[in-house]
Amino acid sequence: MTEGAYERACEKFADSERLDPAPGTLLNLAACYDKLGRRATAWLTYKEAAESADREGRAEWSTRAKEKAAALYPTLSTVTIIVGESEVPGLQILRDGVTAERVTWGSAVPIDGGPHRIVATAPGFREWATSITLPQASGALRLTIPRLERVDDPESRPLRTPSGDPDAAVGRPQITAGVIVGAVGILGFGVGTYFGLHAASLKGDAEPHCSSGFARCDAEGFDAFDSAKSAASVSTVAFIAGATLTTAGAILYFTAPRGRARSVNDVRAGVGAGTVRIEGSF
Repeated sequence: MTEGAYERACEKFADSERLDPAPGTLLNLAACYDKLGRRATAWLTYKEAAESADREGRAEWSTRAKEKAAALYPTLSTVTIIVGESEVPGLQILRDGVTAERVTWGSAVPIDGGPHRIVATAPGFREWATSITLPQASGALRLTIPRLERVDDPESRPLRTPSGDPDAAVGRPQITAGVIVGAVGILGFGVGTYFGLHAASLKGDAEPHCSSGFARCDAEGFDAFDSAKSAASVSTVAFIAGATLTTAGAILYFTAPRGRARSVNDVRAGVGAGTVRIEGSF
């Protein structure tokens, strides 16, 4: 910083603060930002230095940081973001990629002089963005966010094949659902197979410790046999679920409309304990 290489000096001070936080380092970092012309950042860093010094009982440093911050404040440039009638559900405003908290909307927020990028986004609306430039000192800008333009909901659009025929792809969601449900059913078969083999293995472990067809077992045999029964139950449930879901997937897949010759209206599928329900008109 003595050599006037403020960019490198600020990077070094910031690294030092990150590795070993200290109010003295923050004072130097704030002074460095001021030299760079980043007055708002310097002001915030002086405030942070004062808080750090207060926590450590360094009254002299705290007073110095507060005096520096007070001297800088009248020279700061500010931006006021006005939302008003343009607010929509989920609205988010970004300033240089950082979220501008809702509590700051409508307030004059100190900001470094120079160019800045303001972006407004919300689900279901087209993104709006603009660039602003503030003077290095004592500038004030009020920016009103315009009403965002609503975009069409992609889910409400008819699916189209590359040929542009919407009827040819009308059954695509049902086909996709059938593939997914069927895949989960196949996974159920895999789970059932695993627990079935595990149950057989546990039963084999219990056999040397039991007699009379497992009617009499020692403690080790009883534990193994009990675990085998539990694994067998899980296997049975998994096979039932696998069969149910695979059947449901097949029904969804093979009843999906393909082209103009077939149509389907309001198809609904429900899977419960050991049951599958398909409703609709085909």
